[in-house]
Amino acid sequence: SGALYDLGSHLIDQALHLFGMPEFVQADVFGQRDHARTDDYFHIVLGYGSLRVILHSSAIVPSNGPRFQVHGTKASYIKYGIDGQEDMLRAGKKPVDDTWGADSPEHYGKLTTGEGETKEIQTLHGSYVMYYQKIADSLLRGEELPVSAEEARDVVKVIEAAFESSKEKRAVYFN
Repeated sequence: SGALYDLGSHLIDQALHLFGMPEFVQADVFGQRDHARTDDYFHIVLGYGSLRVILHSSAIVPSNGPRFQVHGTKASYIKYGIDGQEDMLRAGKKPVDDTWGADSPEHYGKLTTGEGETKEIQTLHGSYVMYYQKIADSLLRGEELPVSAEEARDVVKVIEAAFESSKEKRAVYFN
């Protein structure tokens, strides 16, 4: 399905949780590698009045920069490193205790205020297990899903708008 439906769906979901639905989407999406059969690169701008949210991914970057950067008028938050759960599974570890999904301290984010004060922010533990447990609880006991149908719909709307924007070389506005 390509990078936009894969990684992009998660980045878009995070942006929508933080900022809501954008007014418009402007995107560049394509297969960057030789003989690519799906998209492996995207650069998306979500427009919110005077706020712009940029989501970007490329499969051919030899050196990774920050994974997250959020800049506001009062502070900036920058975080390196990725969710370590996949590497933990590959190493044969099992999600059996409270250390599962813990981030390495060198990957904790840093919050820097406009006054120049920097503070380390410990990453919350990830948990694939908890997500799937919530799916099971919903199916078996009628509890609330971890992702609503409306949230999933909105992510797909943004993805489709990004493809349209890239193809037509224009911003796509939502009503």
